[in-house]
Amino acid sequence: MATPTRQLRFAFHRLTFRSGAGIRGRTDVAIEIQVDGTYVNNPYDLPIQVRPRATVDIDALGWAGELDAADRTDVIPVRVLARFDEPGNTNAIGEITRNIAWPFQPRHFRDTVAGFIVDWEIVHVEDPNVPPPVGAAVCREDADGGVMYSTVGPTAPTRVVIAMHDVIPVPPQERAPTLPRFPRGTPAAFTDHRAYTAAQLSGGAINMIENPACIPIMPSGTTLDDSNCSRFRITYYRPRTLAFAEDDARLEWNIVSLADGGDAAFHGRSTGTKIALHGVARGEIGLECRFLDTLVAQYRVMVEPLVKVPCRFTELHGSTNPRQRALRARFGPARMQGHLKFANQFLWQLGLQLEPDTDASVGWLPRGVAAANVQPVAGQDGFFTAIVPRGWTAGFDPSVRRASAVNSREWVVNFAYVASAVLAGMVVYGEAQSFETSGGNVTDNGTPSTSWISPSGVRPAAEAREHKMRIFATLPHPTLAHRFALYVTNANPDDFFAAGTVAHEFGHALGLMHRLEWPGLRSCGVQYPWNENLMHRENPTTISQDLDIIQARAVRRSPLVTHWAAPPPPPPPPPPPPIVGP
Repeated sequence: MATPTRQLRFAFHRLTFRSGAGIRGRTDVAIEIQVDGTYVNNPYDLPIQVRPRATVDIDALGWAGELDAADRTDVIPVRVLARFDEPGNTNAIGEITRNIAWPFQPRHFRDTVAGFIVDWEIVHVEDPNVPPPVGAAVCREDADGGVMYSTVGPTAPTRVVIAMHDVIPVPPQERAPTLPRFPRGTPAAFTDHRAYTAAQLSGGAINMIENPACIPIMPSGTTLDDSNCSRFRITYYRPRTLAFAEDDARLEWNIVSLADGGDAAFHGRSTGTKIALHGVARGEIGLECRFLDTLVAQYRVMVEPLVKVPCRFTELHGSTNPRQRALRARFGPARMQGHLKFANQFLWQLGLQLEPDTDASVGWLPRGVAAANVQPVAGQDGFFTAIVPRGWTAGFDPSVRRASAVNSREWVVNFAYVASAVLAGMVVYGEAQSFETSGGNVTDNGTPSTSWISPSGVRPAAEAREHKMRIFATLPHPTLAHRFALYVTNANPDDFFAAGTVAHEFGHALGLMHRLEWPGLRSCGVQYPWNENLMHRENPTTISQDLDIIQARAVRRSPLVTHWAAPPPPPPPPPPPPIVGP
């Protein structure tokens, strides 16, 4: 297939003056239109004579501008100004400005101010070297129910919608972008909205979860292969009779650098419903999917160096008698290793991984607990058992006992497995007790918006807005500074649930707040999607599995992450001084 053009045409069709615009009888007006700072018309042309509520046929005037958008990822400003052009009266009737964000999709606009309405559109300019698509019209439905076509082939068009959602499982349909009303009898859609089951993840690779928020840049010297790429997939298309294959050549992908020089490289093919990438340079990139040379889906993702954080797991037993189950953590080291793997699959979405601590020395212990009570598990770095007083593992009050810190070390994440905790009459699955954060807010702005929060910027939705999310403001503990410690209880019904608790509580230790908070507690400010996000306050792991871009930005500010992040490479040496001849 030939390379598609990125040449865009900004076509202005008509400008209609509204009642109250101040026009009385025959009035001379001037209209100025700019695209990317360049006039599409001569602002010094003779004025146009109009009457009240008149419509100016801009098409007939030939006012349109073309722009090469290849390699453009910044916004394209559009400005329309109407003013009086009479002696002694050059006041503005109205001005419209709009910043068109990447990706620059074909789209109709109707912009309104108090004085006038302007109808205009963005269209692709056909490249004579690229054959036109046959029988395809890629479309979405506008707010008024009208269907907007991106490209129409020379034969009877088929409506096609393709989507790549960054939240898996995809939230309910009512929160997804508007889809067109297909004609009666159109085949149903293909959807791939599934969550991941425990069985799938238990047999899957660390990087199994698709459509992540962050593509890790692997450490220098790492062999790049299937085990350390990031995977992406189309989640929806209609009609399903298109029957796209995973390697379907009709779907072509390309990478666009969006911010800070972000870059990635395809691992294997760049076609089909499923692709894989490796991070190359930190920043932000866009993925564009084209069907029959028409942009049909887009995705935005961060690229950041992989950060490995050491961790240790300690079982706390309040008795040496194995029959005293109420005093003992029940999962055991082998199952806890499975929890670590599950948690790392979720954390891959953030470009983070937990690695067992290779230091077998005993960490912090409460008064009265001897170091001899803590034993490393043979052949399993980072896993321990500890005998503690029963008040440190069974029915303890978290406000009094910091059980999670038992055997903890500075800058090492400590997971203490306990029997039970008592917290305001609620069932307690786990809690992050000791951690420190940078505090403040983190912001994200781009298209599509994080988790496709409305307006997502995905056509026909309005341009995406900036989103702001609060993170915990937690200072170092006076006696347990630089400890990142949490506990997991026996209340977790199974291993998959417990693994979700591990990843969720670790998210708190990195500064993330709940997506949906209990009444009376402060919200993080970004709630959607609540059910599907890993930081939901109570949903099981079968539902809450997603982590999105704004959360990825937040965890990169965590003191724990910055502590273990590789230092940036030194700047290149200055060029040698020029050789000056005699």
